[in-house]
Amino acid sequence: MSLSITTLALGAASFLASAPTVLKTDVGPSRCEIWDSTKSAMQALAPEQTEVRAILTDGIAEVEVVQTFISNFPRPAEANYVFPLPHQGSVHGMKYRQEGKWRSAEILPKEKADSLYDSIKTAGGSAARLTQQRADIFTQSMTRIVPGDTVEVRIRLSMPLKYKDGTFEFAFPTMIGSRCCNESTPPIFGTLAGWNPPADVDGPRIRFLVGIQTGFAIKELTSPTHPIRSVSAQAAVDTLVGRGLLKGIQDLPLAVRNAVLLQPLNTFPNSDFVLRFSRANADFQASSAVWTDPASTRYFRLEVFPNDAWSQGERPDLDVMLLVDRSGSQGGWPMEHEKTIAKQIINRLRTTDRLCAMSFDNLHDFAFADTLRYATGANMALASDFVDNLTARGGTELAAAIKAMTAIPNPTNRHRLFVFLTDGFITNEKEILSHLAGLPDLQVITFGAGDNLNRAFLDEAALIGNGFSTPLVQADDLSARVDEAWSRIESPALTGLRLDTKGVGVGDLEFPNGRTVYKGMSWSVLGRTTATGTLPVDVVAFRSGATDSLRLSATLNLDATPAVGWAVPKLWARARIADLEREEYKGADRKTEIVATSLEHQVLSKYTAFLAWDGAQLEGGTTRALYSTSANVSWSTPILIAEVDYRPDLAKTSAVSGLRLVREGSVWTLRLDSQATADLVRLVDIAGNVVWEAPVRKGQMRMEIHGKLPATVVVQIRTAQGWQGRKFTTL
Repeated sequence: MSLSITTLALGAASFLASAPTVLKTDVGPSRCEIWDSTKSAMQALAPEQTEVRAILTDGIAEVEVVQTFISNFPRPAEANYVFPLPHQGSVHGMKYRQEGKWRSAEILPKEKADSLYDSIKTAGGSAARLTQQRADIFTQSMTRIVPGDTVEVRIRLSMPLKYKDGTFEFAFPTMIGSRCCNESTPPIFGTLAGWNPPADVDGPRIRFLVGIQTGFAIKELTSPTHPIRSVSAQAAVDTLVGRGLLKGIQDLPLAVRNAVLLQPLNTFPNSDFVLRFSRANADFQASSAVWTDPASTRYFRLEVFPNDAWSQGERPDLDVMLLVDRSGSQGGWPMEHEKTIAKQIINRLRTTDRLCAMSFDNLHDFAFADTLRYATGANMALASDFVDNLTARGGTELAAAIKAMTAIPNPTNRHRLFVFLTDGFITNEKEILSHLAGLPDLQVITFGAGDNLNRAFLDEAALIGNGFSTPLVQADDLSARVDEAWSRIESPALTGLRLDTKGVGVGDLEFPNGRTVYKGMSWSVLGRTTATGTLPVDVVAFRSGATDSLRLSATLNLDATPAVGWAVPKLWARARIADLEREEYKGADRKTEIVATSLEHQVLSKYTAFLAWDGAQLEGGTTRALYSTSANVSWSTPILIAEVDYRPDLAKTSAVSGLRLVREGSVWTLRLDSQATADLVRLVDIAGNVVWEAPVRKGQMRMEIHGKLPATVVVQIRTAQGWQGRKFTTL
C-alpha cells in the first residue's frame, strides 16, 4: 500500500445542539439517560457534540469518534449512551477525559469489566465502560458525571471500505432506527421510539472530518447523502490541524492537490454519511498492507480487484424468490425505492426463469396462490401489480417470512436466488442468520433502502448466503444500481477462492467477504506469517460451472511499513471473531475463543468490554495499583492499563519454550533456559515500546525485574541467530 496522498477530503457535518443545555426531559427525543438518585428516575442526557475523524486509504479506514458531554445535573450521576458504529469496524481503543484528566481503557472479559465498573460506581469513583450490544450498536456508560464538567470520550476503530465497480465507499451510521421487537427477542436498549434525534438536526453538533490517502489517482469524489464543496489543500490542512486529525503540514506529502467540505448548512439530514471515490486506473489489480508485531509475526491484508473478463459466461435458469418489506419503517421514499427495484428485477427475468414474490409486515402474502410461476408476460404483470399495491404498515416479522419462503419445495433442484428487500430493522437477527446458516446451497442478495439501515444484517445475511448486499440512499440512480446488481447475478461468480503461497508458511487465513466474488467486486484475505522479504502469491479461483482454475499473481512485501499497516492485526482479529460468531449461529459454543482473540488483539467483542477508571481502590481487602504503560495518552496503538495484585499467594507463572516470567510478591523474575546463549534481553509492550532491558551474563538463568509491567508483554532475547520473542499476559 503506497504512502503517497493524492486527494484529501474533508467533511464537516453536525449533529447535536451547540447550546450547553443537555438535560431534555420534556422536549424532543434524545439518545442517552442519566440517573437522578433523588427522584429515582432517568433523565435525558445527550452528547453536546459528536465528531467523526477518519483517514481513508486503499481499502482501510482509520476512525476516531469523539463524543463530548456537558452535565448540568446538580450532583454527580451516571450516564448510559447508546450509539451506532460501522458493523465491520474493529473497535480497539477507548479513552475519556473527566475533570481535566485523561484515562485510558483496558479491554477485559465483560463479566469482570461489569463487576469492576459496578464496584467503582458503588464506591463513588470515576469510570467509563464501552460494551457492544450488537455488531453495530454500542453502549457507553460513565459513572460520576460531575456537575458542570465537560466529559470527552474518544473511541478508536478501523474498518474495511466497501468496493464495487471501481468505487470505494465509506459509510458511517448516525442514528439507530427504531426496531421491531419480535416476540423471540427483547428490545435493544436505547433504540425504542423517542431515543433518536429528529430527522433534521442542528448543524454544529456533529462533524465529519475525512482525509483520503491513497496510492492511486482519484477519478471522482462524491457524497450521495450530504452536499460537499471544494476547498484548497492548505485550507483542508488548516482544518485538519485545528481538529487534531494532523499535527501539521509536515504530516502531508506534496501530493495533496485538493479537498472537499460539506456545504455550510443550519441543519443536515440525520442519515448515514456516505462518501464514495473511484480508482482512475481500473487495471490496478491488487493492494496490500503489512504489519509486524513485537514478536516478529507479520500480519497482512491483500485485496484483489479481478478483471471483468474473469466473469464472462452465461447464467443458468433461475428461481427468483423475491421478498419485499412492507412494514411501517419503509414508509415514504424507501417503500417507493423497493417497489422500483422489485419491478426492475421482475422485468429482467427470462421466460425460462420462475418467480416467487412475497411481501411481509406482521403477516406475509404471496403474489401467486401456487407461490412459484414461470416468468411469462402475464405472470410478470401480475407480480408487478402485486408490488404496486403494497403500502407500508405494521411490524417487521422478517423471520417468519424467510422461513416460509425457504420452506417452499424445490423437487427439481433448480438454482434459487433469494432477493431480500428490507431495511433490516429487527431485533432477532441471530434467529434469522442461524436459520440461513443451516440451509444448503444458498444464494442471498439483499437490497436496503433508507436513510439509516441495519447494514450489519444486510451484509451478514448476504455473506452467509454466498451473495452480496446493495445498500441504497435516496439520491441513488436506481436503474444504474439495479443494472450493476443484475450484471453480477447474470455473470458467473468466482468461487472457491484460495491463496497459493507457493510453499511459504502462511496461516490463520481469514476471508472477511467470503470465498465467492461477483463481477465488479473485490476480494480480500487477511493472514499471519513469520516469513520475511518479498512473497509472490497467486489468488486461485474457479469460474462458476467451469473446471479449470484462474490465477492472479500478486506480491506481498512483508517488510513494508505502510502508514495504516498497524490496523491490519485489528482487522484480522475482527474477521476471526466474526467467523467464530457464524459458527455460533450453527449452535457451537465459541465464547472462549472469541474472548481470547479479543483480549490478545485488544479488539472489542460481545463478550468483552473496554473499561477506564481512576486511581486506586480496595476490593476484598487487597490494594490494587492501577497505572498506564505510557505517561502520555496517544493513539499510536491502544494504551493498556495493568492491574497488579500484590498478594504473594496469587503469584502467576507463564512458561513458553524455556522462558518463564514469574511474579513473586511485587517483583517479577525472568528465568531463562539453561541452553540460552542470549547476550541481551528486553521487555516490549504491544506498541513496540521497550519497557525494560538488561545485558545477560554468561550462564545467567535468573533476572529480577523491579517495577510495573504492561498487561501484555513480549520477552525478546538476542541470540547469535537474531532476536526471538515470546508473549506473556501479566494479569
